[in-house]
Amino acid sequence: MKRSNENLNALNPTEETVMQAIWDVKKGFVGDIIQRLPEPKPPYNTVVTTIRNLEKKGYVRHETFVNAHRYSAVVDRPSYLAQELGSLVRRHFNSSYDALLSFFVEGNVIGKEQLEEALRLVGRLEQESKGGEQ
Repeated sequence: MKRSNENLNALNPTEETVMQAIWDVKKGFVGDIIQRLPEPKPPYNTVVTTIRNLEKKGYVRHETFVNAHRYSAVVDRPSYLAQELGSLVRRHFNSSYDALLSFFVEGNVIGKEQLEEALRLVGRLEQESKGGEQ
């Protein structure tokens, strides 16, 4: 899978919705992907065009089976999310994750309990990484 630091082209909302369906289906034909899309379902040809655009952008690949293509993701969901979050932080928080965290805390976007849970997670991850170094 491609990593987030490869600076992939951004996805428009339609591409992102189709990409979510592809991640959910893992490997599938157009019909499988359409089944995973929210209502109202877009027309078949719209989905095919969107998937072709995703292939051109490097997010999706296909395998050919007789006259049908089975699609799968090249970019995994965590890599995409990391890239999108990094882009948001660069554009709106001057590349500062501290500023992002301050925004969440000062704007009451996250509460004290959520922040404490995040700190516990950081502590647990630090302990796990120290355990792996020994």
